[in-house]
Amino acid sequence: MLDFLRCGDDAGIDHGVFAVFLENLTYSFLPQFMQGVATTSGMSLGFAALPFTIYYLFFALSLIPSGYLSERYGPKFLIWGGLLISAASMVGLTMPIGIVAVTAMRALAGIGQGALFIGIQAYILAVASPEKKTQGAAIIVFGFQGGMISGMAIGSLLVTHIHSDGVFWISA
Repeated sequence: MLDFLRCGDDAGIDHGVFAVFLENLTYSFLPQFMQGVATTSGMSLGFAALPFTIYYLFFALSLIPSGYLSERYGPKFLIWGGLLISAASMVGLTMPIGIVAVTAMRALAGIGQGALFIGIQAYILAVASPEKKTQGAAIIVFGFQGGMISGMAIGSLLVTHIHSDGVFWISA
């Protein structure tokens, strides 16, 4: 499927889809995990929604600066930076921290995933020939959606065997 994009090194695309897969390993159990963190922190269950809101807010806020960084430093900078930030956020979730720190970890994850998304998009559009740009956009959507669906399915199976900390470590 990616044959039309091959211009030497297309590992960035594979890394991006894999990072989306790893991020989504946690999505099947993350609401229950956040509820547990909120109650352990002495907060009401309503605070369990805060990390999700912050994740998507920081994902959205990171898109425009990531586009600027991609133009300035290239897509590989964003791809690797996004991978490292996302991994750090997953490691943070393995620690016994409260809802405020967990929310900060989800903010990091949003920034990392936003940077990764823009990096992959910039890479595909840079290496695709002009007549293949639409196909390149379809690859982005297909790859990210495939990573999301398979990550959630496999994560829901893994959590029953290795618990949430194990899935966070695998994701990191």
